[in-house]
Amino acid sequence: MKIPLLVTISLWLFGLVVAKGVFEFTGLQQLEDGIRSAKKGALIEFYATWCGHCKNLAPVYEELGQTFDDNKDILIGKVDADTFGEVGKKYQIRGFPTLIWFPPDGSDPVQYSHARDLNSLTQFVSEKTGVKKLKKSAVPNDVIELESANFDEIVMDDTKDVLVEFYADWCGYCKRLTPTYEKLAKVFKNEPNVKVTKINADVYADVGMKHQVASFPTIKLFRKGHKDEPDAYNGDRSLESLTDYLNEKTGCQRSVDGSLLSSAGRIPILDEFASEFMDNSRAAREVVLEKVKQFTLENSSRWTQYYRNVFEKTLKDENWVTKEAKRLSKILRQKSIALANADDFKARLNILRSFVSSDSDEL
Repeated sequence: MKIPLLVTISLWLFGLVVAKGVFEFTGLQQLEDGIRSAKKGALIEFYATWCGHCKNLAPVYEELGQTFDDNKDILIGKVDADTFGEVGKKYQIRGFPTLIWFPPDGSDPVQYSHARDLNSLTQFVSEKTGVKKLKKSAVPNDVIELESANFDEIVMDDTKDVLVEFYADWCGYCKRLTPTYEKLAKVFKNEPNVKVTKINADVYADVGMKHQVASFPTIKLFRKGHKDEPDAYNGDRSLESLTDYLNEKTGCQRSVDGSLLSSAGRIPILDEFASEFMDNSRAAREVVLEKVKQFTLENSSRWTQYYRNVFEKTLKDENWVTKEAKRLSKILRQKSIALANADDFKARLNILRSFVSSDSDEL
C-alpha cells in the first residue's frame, strides 16, 4: 500500500501491521484512530483465529486489500475481536467473521451482508467510496447466484421448475460439487422453464432457516405448482444422476452433454401409426393417414403437427424421410448452429427415425 512517510512512521509507532494491503489492528484505540483517518471510509473484518469461516475468507480479503492498495483514502482492515475483547464488546460482534463499513462522515456503521466473493466485496467498496475498480473476470457459468433479495422472485416463480443448491463457502463438499453443478446448469441452459440456481445459505442464513437447511450442500427442487413443498434431492451427486433427476421431475429430455435424448419429440401412438404406415400399400397408407389426421385434431401440439406433415409428404414421395433426415443431419453438424435451432432439428430427426425400421441403417 502506498502510504506517506509520516503515516508509515505513525503506524510503526502504534505497532500496526500492514500485510498484503490489509491493516491488522491490535486494539480498540488503534482501530478507532485508523477508522477516523480513512477519508473515504473503512471496511473492517472482525475475526477470530480459530474461526474456519475467517480462514476461508482470508485470501479473498487480502485480494480486496490489494485491489484498493493504490488508494490511501480507503482503509481495508481487520482486527482479532476474540483476542481483543473490548473491540468485540464495543461493536457488538456476535459471530465471526463480521464485516462492518465505517462511513467517513462518522455516521452509523453498516454491517456487510452480501456474498463474500471478491467481486461482491469490490462492488460494495466501490459503491461506498465512488472509487471504481474493474471486476475480475470469472469463468462464465450458467448457474444463477441468488441472494435474499431475489430468492422469492426467481425460485417461487410458478412458471418455472427451479433447482436450488444451498451452500457455504467453507464447505468442502460444496466445493467438490461446484464443477458438476455448473455442468448441470449448462445441460439445461436451453430449457426456458428450468432454472439451476444456488445461494450461500451461510451468508443468507434467513433463507436457509426458512427452508430448513440443516447441512451443506442441500439441494431442493421447487416445482411448478408445488412451491410450498420442494423436493429434497438425496441421490448421488454425479452429473448423470442429477440430469436424470431433473429430466424425470420436469419432463425434460436432456443427455449429459446438453443435447436432446433420442426420445425427445416422439409420441408413442404416432410412432405406431408410422410403423403401420411404412409397412403397407398406398391405399392402406391413406387409411392410416386419416387416423393420424383425426388424432392431431384431438391432440394438437407442435410435434403432432410435424408427424402429420411427415405422413403427408411421405405419401407423395417415398424417399422424402431419407432426404429430409440427411438435410437435418448436415445442419446439426454445423458448429455455428444456435442451441434452440439444434433442439428443434434434433427433435425432428428423432421423429423421422420412427418412419424407418429398427434394423435399417438409412438414418
